[in-house]
Amino acid sequence: MKPLSLFIFIASFLFASCSHEENVISETKLIESPVIITQKTANTTLPVIAYHRVSLAITNNMTVTPELFRRHMQFLSDNHYNPITMDQWCEAVLEGGEQPEKPILITFDDAWKSQYKNALPILDEFGYKATFYAYTEVVGNRSTMTYNHLQNLVSQGHNVGCHSAMHSNLAKPFKSENSERYNARLIRETSGAKKTIEKHIGSPVNHFCYPYGYYNTNLIAVLKNAGFISSVTVNPAPNTIESPLFKIGRYIIAPGTTEKKLKHKLSLLPINFHNAKPFDGEICVNPTINFSTILPEVNDLSYTKLKMYWKWKKTNSVLWNGETRMLSHSFDEPVEPGLYTAQVHAWDTKSNHYTYAWLFQQL
Repeated sequence: MKPLSLFIFIASFLFASCSHEENVISETKLIESPVIITQKTANTTLPVIAYHRVSLAITNNMTVTPELFRRHMQFLSDNHYNPITMDQWCEAVLEGGEQPEKPILITFDDAWKSQYKNALPILDEFGYKATFYAYTEVVGNRSTMTYNHLQNLVSQGHNVGCHSAMHSNLAKPFKSENSERYNARLIRETSGAKKTIEKHIGSPVNHFCYPYGYYNTNLIAVLKNAGFISSVTVNPAPNTIESPLFKIGRYIIAPGTTEKKLKHKLSLLPINFHNAKPFDGEICVNPTINFSTILPEVNDLSYTKLKMYWKWKKTNSVLWNGETRMLSHSFDEPVEPGLYTAQVHAWDTKSNHYTYAWLFQQL
């Protein structure tokens, strides 16, 4: 049998730069809770799509028109996707509940009023449930939902999650913050915001959404201590039962996300990494980073062609060991402080597209 050839590239994108400030973050690799799964759930791939404004006025690249949103929902219906809530997914992961065929999570960030006015009626039309993430500082403003709106969403079977209090970068302290003030801000932005939303809607808030998609192991520990059971990122990759609940990947939906592009996102298949260095959410204190990972076996695919991109530039210094499936790369220069995502994309000769994405922080 002729082995399938596989093309892989890694694209690393600079999210944000960090200044050299007092290090108040301790590096801890967290162990996720053990899971109990059914055979059906074990084979499930979960894509998560993220919307922001749903408005006729396209003001930025995170706004979609109600007409496009309706077309997306029609696409999900025509292709037999079954939207679930974050509660349902976490129940399946933690308690072994089964999922419907082709599950998908529809999420909304920032609690814009246009979501309630324009997207909710379309969700109702299709009988779909979604998960809405609100940050408390803006709830009730002119362009955002009120707590009554959020309470109504819960009463209709949707999930309401927390997007922090002020939507600030929680992965690093402000320049003016020492360790004590930074830790106090983390508590206000997580536990404090959670309690505020719960008080106003009269329902538990179990799910968090990282502002700007920034996170690290320190923040995950804070969220667990606050009583959250999941959090979503903006790492563009599908999820499986093995995906950590505090590192759930999502696809951000933009004005130009046509049905064809949506179809492509939802067709991506997962590659689960277990030995990537730096690992997902790692806080790196050594500027000399040596990237490496063991690529898992995917059916009978053979990894034969490799490309790597770092800061949008191709590098030819990728080392590949076909026997051990070890992919490695040593950077020629010290890695500057910042938050970085890395992506692995893989295609086989049948055009199946596999992907994985994760984030690490360089202090």
